[in-house]
Amino acid sequence: DSGSTLEDMSIIGSKTPYVVGTKESGGDPSPMTALGVLEGIRSCVKLTHAQDTLKGIHVAIQGVGHVGFNLANFLHQEGARLTVSDVNPDQLDRASHELGAAIVKPNAIYAVDCDVFAPCGLGGIINGTTIPQLRCKAIAGSANNQLLNESHARALEERGIIYAPDYVINAGGLIHVSLYRPDLPNHIIENKVLAIGETVSDILTRAQDENLPSNAVADIIAEERLQPCKQKGMEVAI
Repeated sequence: DSGSTLEDMSIIGSKTPYVVGTKESGGDPSPMTALGVLEGIRSCVKLTHAQDTLKGIHVAIQGVGHVGFNLANFLHQEGARLTVSDVNPDQLDRASHELGAAIVKPNAIYAVDCDVFAPCGLGGIINGTTIPQLRCKAIAGSANNQLLNESHARALEERGIIYAPDYVINAGGLIHVSLYRPDLPNHIIENKVLAIGETVSDILTRAQDENLPSNAVADIIAEERLQPCKQKGMEVAI
């Protein structure tokens, strides 16, 4: 959520054609990123609470910028209860006044007693200092590189906290800008973004069945899907 804005990408796009996420190539991807995260949260809640709706679910969101606020808005519409933090007071005021979100200081968000913690700001925030503070049942947010290192996925598992791998759950925006064409109906892209929920569910279920951290399972599935390309001698960058 702390990444480049639509304006930033449009400026870059004025210098090179090798960029997406500009006004001309689909516009702001933040709503689609947030939609994918919403569906990932829904899958987590089905696993942790055995319920299909998000009504009454308490979500603590770290960062209510471009993606985080869209996510908060979606959750509010679903009847979820929100607690948010951000370094920008204007964003906090907006979340409070428009969505009824409770506000906590940035360093207090980790210890909020909630159902889902949604990191939507900086990376590396799941680490040896923050994990002991967590009082959630699931982590599902849009931030990139949420785990400071791979070992922290197992530490979450040992505490009974499920983790939706970041590069899976936050893929909605990339799906949008990579597929966008003016002649392509919006529902085609939206359906692919909505499918993120099923992907997250498959990963979490397989992680439980195989006693592996969910991020490891996501990597294994990615490798499995890329294997046919590798067998054909195609170059694959991971």
